[in-house]
Amino acid sequence: MKPIAPHINPRTFTAKLLLALSLLSLGLYLVSIDSFVTLVVGTILIGAMFAHAVELQHQCLHNTGFKSRAANRLVGILLGLPTLSSFHRYRRAHLEHHRSLGTPNDVTFFTYRFLENPTFGSFLYDFFGIAHLKVALASVLLQGKSGLITEGSSADEDYTAERVDYALMAFMLACFYLYSITTGSDFLLKAWLLPMIFVAQPIHFLVELPEHIGCAPRSTDPFRNTRTIAGSWFSYWFTNGNNFHVEHHLAPALSMDQMRDLFLQNKGRHHHYHHSYFDFFTSIFRLARAHRAALEVDQTARRPA
Repeated sequence: MKPIAPHINPRTFTAKLLLALSLLSLGLYLVSIDSFVTLVVGTILIGAMFAHAVELQHQCLHNTGFKSRAANRLVGILLGLPTLSSFHRYRRAHLEHHRSLGTPNDVTFFTYRFLENPTFGSFLYDFFGIAHLKVALASVLLQGKSGLITEGSSADEDYTAERVDYALMAFMLACFYLYSITTGSDFLLKAWLLPMIFVAQPIHFLVELPEHIGCAPRSTDPFRNTRTIAGSWFSYWFTNGNNFHVEHHLAPALSMDQMRDLFLQNKGRHHHYHHSYFDFFTSIFRLARAHRAALEVDQTARRPA
């Protein structure tokens, strides 16, 4: 079978950006209307576009959105600002994740304690992206290799680009604060903070979770350590092709628009595959119920007669 050659289509990626911007603008208009219904719809739409922007940022960090690395970098930085997602920090961790997947050195930019400690509290902590927000705010305000306030060290020079990202976030937050104080408006609360925390973070968690959970963590074979979800045209657009995650790990140099073609070439080889996100989450729910029932039986058997 003929290998798929990498092809970058800036027009297609620009169209994706314009569509996301249009839907975001609609959401901003809806939350500006004095109506509870439009506030709810607008908040969901804005948060969804914030989460979608991270998926577009993911394509930029692989330099497959535009042919120019500078354009990928600039657009990638801007796409991450609403969710406080540093382009350079995300890129550094994510590319290492690609290199080390299936080994003890594997690291991820978005970490989840729920996978190590599956409690309801841990689930909520990850669901609302608390760990990510804490790291981002610490980098904006406090010390650390990526933070704006650092102790002098030659090693810190490697993190200069990340500090630029967080400096832009600090400037953005300062502008938001001054605007809210001087105008007394709650628009930014409705247009940024609430959608970011209560919509974007949960959606991003639900998109990220299927990628490797339940797969073989110590296998270096993408067909074993990664999951693909075929999904619908909507999920393909919303995740920007990242639903074909096995394919993305097989050929990260390909554009996200080429993932479906690579999936069709490898159909039938997947060890972890679902035809929809609904199918994935219902299967996880069934496994969780079965696991809970087994624990209850085990605890009953241990009780003294």
